[in-house]
Amino acid sequence: MSRHHHGSHRHLLASAPRPAGTARVDAIIVPTVRPPAYLRDAAAVAERLDCPLVTLSSGRYTSAARTMRGLGELGVELVAIDLSRHRPLPAPLHGPEFPRSTPLDCRADTAAKRNVGTLLATMTGWENVVFLDDDVVVPDPADLSRAAALLGSFDRVALKLGGFPDNSVVCHAYRDNGGADQATFVGAGAMAVAAARAPAYYPAVYNEDWFDLLGDDGLLRPTASVGAALQREYDPYGTPERARREEFGDVLGEGLMWLLDEGVSWQAADLDHWREVLRRRRRLVEDLLLRERRAPARAALLAAREQLKLIKARACHRFVEDWAVARKNWQAHLDSLPTGLTTARACAELRDRHPELAVHHQERRPAVYTLGDPPGTAAPYAVRIPRPEGGLVRFEPLTEAGIPALVTSFGQRPYFVRALARQESGHGVLLIAWDRERAVGTVYIWLDKAEEKRLRRRLPGTPLLMHLDLLPEYRDTGFGTMLVYVAEQKLIERGHSTVALGVDPDNQQAYRLYLRLGYRKWKHSPLPTTEEILHEDGTSERKPDRCHILYKTLSPFPSSLR
Repeated sequence: MSRHHHGSHRHLLASAPRPAGTARVDAIIVPTVRPPAYLRDAAAVAERLDCPLVTLSSGRYTSAARTMRGLGELGVELVAIDLSRHRPLPAPLHGPEFPRSTPLDCRADTAAKRNVGTLLATMTGWENVVFLDDDVVVPDPADLSRAAALLGSFDRVALKLGGFPDNSVVCHAYRDNGGADQATFVGAGAMAVAAARAPAYYPAVYNEDWFDLLGDDGLLRPTASVGAALQREYDPYGTPERARREEFGDVLGEGLMWLLDEGVSWQAADLDHWREVLRRRRRLVEDLLLRERRAPARAALLAAREQLKLIKARACHRFVEDWAVARKNWQAHLDSLPTGLTTARACAELRDRHPELAVHHQERRPAVYTLGDPPGTAAPYAVRIPRPEGGLVRFEPLTEAGIPALVTSFGQRPYFVRALARQESGHGVLLIAWDRERAVGTVYIWLDKAEEKRLRRRLPGTPLLMHLDLLPEYRDTGFGTMLVYVAEQKLIERGHSTVALGVDPDNQQAYRLYLRLGYRKWKHSPLPTTEEILHEDGTSERKPDRCHILYKTLSPFPSSLR
């Protein structure tokens, strides 16, 4: 759409062969500002891969102590670290930045958190670490092991990021206004790093992970992309402040990638280059403002334009020069650290060297309860939930032999008999969560055409999740979340990329659950529907109903790429 913008840089990535095997992931590192509940997906993946989970917290809604309380029972080795809001980190950790009194300040500590994780990896000798954002879901944890297997040939291996597009505000506006070439690039939201051979370093600016991809030879580091991860939905235009914070880093990142796109070393970014980058950026934003009519998006673009006025070519040039020096100093700092320490000893060393950090460590506890299948099976999720008597929960489609147990738990024999008949004819799947021999949860995956005409017309071929049900004692424990995730994984395996469901307008608890799981309210919702009631005597009746329709993008990548 615009000659002033490169919508995609994916051609810069190396062509990676499908990994023949897997390799160990030594740790998963998650920077966060959200409550500990948002870390449960990452904890489940760390548990499945039998590796430590490192969380780095800051802000009002989270802390290392809360993380320990919220995740400590899950059976995963946990390192929880707080970054102080009142005591600044020393320069080796945050690298080049602008003082908070200047308008180009990023006001984010994501880079410093990832750098602290790199310190810990250096002292423990972890070779293959994964950086993972707290709003990214990894449907198949084995994809991270496959990415780690490629780190012998590549410095960085990212998972292909599907779900909601993870772009800057300006790039979102470009896509929304006809920029069909706008794609997502790889980043530290789901990235395996060769920590021992090529340690990561992130400057304090938006697009900090793009800087880490730049090699000392002026080219992109050897970087590949495999597997799949899903970005949860967010509102890019929710606040103009987001665009203001991003603009300087987005100018820098896009300006350096532009050179690589044209086969030129990023080290050729001189003052003339930055003047041209800023000229093109101004034209891009002005073009978007002429096209954009939505008030929130316009407010964000206006904030980006105002911030752009403050960015000068000399500031861009200086930042890149300072970053190159800081990266060399960072390597020297890493070389000065003790290595080969246990995780506990490395945490103690980190406390001694950086008293501004609060560092908590908990060894992996014996498992008390497992949600998921045993190691080595195909089930993609496993989390531990406190339960003194232990036990194993498995997910299986309905069989005739399972109907008595379902009726014992939930009643509704006519419903389950009907569901089995539909399943055998290929119209759907009833997924059951079993705790030993007890049926504790169900969800029906509707694979037939939707009964509602508007759904058939506007969401053709989209499967539906229906009748999610759990025994009372299994609610509010994570079971419902995992049952939905497993159902979604089954749909991905069948080649589906979207899913929809209906929620009673009065059921706010379920509505909030699905929003948290990445579902979006359909713009044509609420929708008149029909509820069918099956009676024990075999008769049925249909009543008019009304539902909010929610939908979700599962993944744009076919299973052959997973």
